[in-house]
Amino acid sequence: MQLQNEQLIELVSKKFKLLAEPTRLKILISLQEGEKSVSQIIELTELQQANVSKNLKMLFEADFVTRRKEKNMVFYRIANPAIFQMCEIVCSTTQASIETKRALFDF
Repeated sequence: MQLQNEQLIELVSKKFKLLAEPTRLKILISLQEGEKSVSQIIELTELQQANVSKNLKMLFEADFVTRRKEKNMVFYRIANPAIFQMCEIVCSTTQASIETKRALFDF
């Protein structure tokens, strides 16, 4: 049983590492409102095509996004919207921490 827990911790750690990259967060945020083509993601994020494609591949392999092909276009969407609940928790606690530090240190 201990080995299973260690394997799970390793997998979770890898997912968090993927989310630690601002580029991938931008891509996920661009998909928050629904499915988008790669071109639409590039336009929304203002990132380079090669960078977007590389990071979409990583997000796909980690099961953060799904994709479908239509003719010569690829469309991506969020695999599990619960990812945004986690992001909201992190964002709100980070904002609270910033506000506390501002109040303490008069930033």
